[in-house]
Amino acid sequence: MTRHPPSALAAIARAYGVTLEEVTVANEPAWKGCCPFHAEKTPSFYVYVTDTFLCLGCGASGDGVEFVRRIEEAKTAWLAACAAHFAEHYSMNRARAAQAAASAWGACLQHHGDQASALTSCLPADAADECMKFGGAA
Repeated sequence: MTRHPPSALAAIARAYGVTLEEVTVANEPAWKGCCPFHAEKTPSFYVYVTDTFLCLGCGASGDGVEFVRRIEEAKTAWLAACAAHFAEHYSMNRARAAQAAASAWGACLQHHGDQASALTSCLPADAADECMKFGGAA
């Protein structure tokens, strides 16, 4: 198969940690990988030369702006859930819980290596508990 330079969106997706391989769809180059918006083992996420994406698993679709918005929204939701867990289970005030959630996010990033993997593999409550267990949020 002829290698094509990645589309701008494929480069952005890779920067967020999405592993993509080149495939051909309708005689056009495209890039396929596991979706960063839900956990999956079989790749169903496609990036096309038109700088659009589509996940056949969860239905997520859009352009580069939508991709970044969804990733950042997922990260914000992850941080909020983690902070809520710290506040509820470890009696932290909101400011301390938010700070602890940021520490837990850092630990997940370090462990998984990228945002896409951290978002789909690292549950906020589990990250909070691990962080407390090893003193990362204390």
